[in-house]
Amino acid sequence: MDGDTIQVRLDSGPITIRLHGIDTPEASQSLGKAATKALRSRVEGEPLEIEPVEQNDGYGRMVAKVRVRGDDVNARMVESGFAWAYRRYLRHQPDDEHYCQLEADARAAGRGVWAGPPELWRAPWELRASSRGEAAPRVSYDGETAERCVVAIGRTNPVATGDSSAGAASPDAACRIKGNINALGERIYHVPGGSSYTDTRIDPDRGERWFCSTNEAERAGWRAPRR
Repeated sequence: MDGDTIQVRLDSGPITIRLHGIDTPEASQSLGKAATKALRSRVEGEPLEIEPVEQNDGYGRMVAKVRVRGDDVNARMVESGFAWAYRRYLRHQPDDEHYCQLEADARAAGRGVWAGPPELWRAPWELRASSRGEAAPRVSYDGETAERCVVAIGRTNPVATGDSSAGAASPDAACRIKGNINALGERIYHVPGGSSYTDTRIDPDRGERWFCSTNEAERAGWRAPRR
């Protein structure tokens, strides 16, 4: 369907799958069509191995890792330079963190989206946020490293590494649930209007983060405050 979404035919009928952990150029970006073609060349007509990560991403799609004859298609898209490591949705597991190194290698080699000058390296998630009218600061990926990518995994603001001042307000106006870590190491989320919401500040350097829904927070390991 595009560079990170496919339709799969199962015995039970067709399903749509969003490839986990990657994000490819939008149709309006220069390599949007090329990314779609690259994915099609890897999966079309092939028997696929599907490893579900999430049954429904809110858009009726399954999120999954997809393999062809044991080869990780998601990873190959990053390696070829046609996909970014989608920091916000990756997990701190070796297979996922490896996507950061694959992206760094593709960038160093000037493959795919990294072939042009750094001023053209705009992450698709930034472009989408901007098109929705949200605050989307332009971030330079010139000098980005695999290590910085790994640090950013799971954060609502994927590139806000090393800047604790970002905790004062959510970078996404639609994602206002605060994921706090208390002195005991407990992960607790606070929704707007809750008794502790106003006094709770988010420090990304401590692993704290913002969430767009309570379901997202609970899937990530946070719980509601005890009454």
